[in-house]
Amino acid sequence: MLERAAVHHQDGELEQAVQLYKQVIKLQPHGEAYATLSKVLADQGKYDLSDKAMLKATKLHNEQLASWSLF
Repeated sequence: MLERAAVHHQDGELEQAVQLYKQVIKLQPHGEAYATLSKVLADQGKYDLSDKAMLKATKLHNEQLASWSLF
């Protein structure tokens, strides 16, 4: 599904891409989906929503890194 969303994004079908990224996030939230959703939202000029999605991507990424810590 993530790949299909990327194709829609590349083809300029932004709303379809947003909907697919949101479905991916609903199934299993992860940083890549939030980061790419952020990019699509920015491409739509929805900067506030884009910022929120990027914050979630960053938070998830940091939590994942913390779980790998050996110290």
